[in-house]
Amino acid sequence: MSAARINRIVPRQTRNELNTLRDGPGVAFLAYHLSAMAGTGWLLHMSLGTWWTVPAMLAHGYVIAALFGPFHETAHRSAFRSKWLNESVFWVSGVAIFYLKTVFRIEHTAHHAHTQDVERDPQRIPMAETFRGYVHYATGIPSLRLKLWRLVHHTRGKIGEHEKTYVPADRVPELRRDARIYLGVYALVVVVSLYFQTWAAVIYWFLPAILGEPFQRMIRIAEHTGCELGPDMLRNTRTTLAGAPLRWLNWNMALHAEHHAISSTPFHALPRLHALLAPHLTHVSRGYLGAQRDVIRFTSDGIRTPASAV
Repeated sequence: MSAARINRIVPRQTRNELNTLRDGPGVAFLAYHLSAMAGTGWLLHMSLGTWWTVPAMLAHGYVIAALFGPFHETAHRSAFRSKWLNESVFWVSGVAIFYLKTVFRIEHTAHHAHTQDVERDPQRIPMAETFRGYVHYATGIPSLRLKLWRLVHHTRGKIGEHEKTYVPADRVPELRRDARIYLGVYALVVVVSLYFQTWAAVIYWFLPAILGEPFQRMIRIAEHTGCELGPDMLRNTRTTLAGAPLRWLNWNMALHAEHHAISSTPFHALPRLHALLAPHLTHVSRGYLGAQRDVIRFTSDGIRTPASAV
């Protein structure tokens, strides 16, 4: 089993050192992310009324959608040592990308417990295993539709049939509370926008976030699509060797096999974990575009073999 192999490769003392929670790295990454968002927002503002608005809005949308990085890390409760800071960033980033926090935390826990299990992994993306399905999912439409469905129906305490397979009944009131708070925030933004007669929220948040969704969907596809259907964490997950600026913007989630190998490891320690696990990984892609190329290759031949490896 991969767990035993991982324990031999990364002894307990090293794991304990890697798993140390700290506030500093999370604050630094958050500052980097917000600075990037301010920069793309400024570019968008300066481009309004010109053809440069389209690329500027796409760039800004990418940075907003990349807030999935801190959202994911805080869902693991490992982005910050301080609980209040972790939960605050979890809330705010979730609202920003329209992702209800509690249902994600529940389904993501199940995802780690049953990674690539065709019956029990709620975050598997079987749709993306054909080229046509890959293109459809990469548009962001299925994800946005699910987010909207949850926002509407969770407000009434209704969950989907698939959600019932991993969401305990006693957690449904918490899901309902989340949805109502999210809707309250969005309603407040609408009311304030109408009062001040401004389109700022649409221009700098809503529309870019929607346009940025495909970027995150393609990253999510590449994490497991085409990898082994089984419990071996060194074979069922893909790592992407991305450049530092983009890897930091996604909070090191490009090192995804490492994250699954020892999910308690904070994002800032994943590069050190990668140095230990790299020789043992099966699926490693060169850059985000390389990861998409490897996934598309799988959709063409359907063979679950490593397209790239180091």
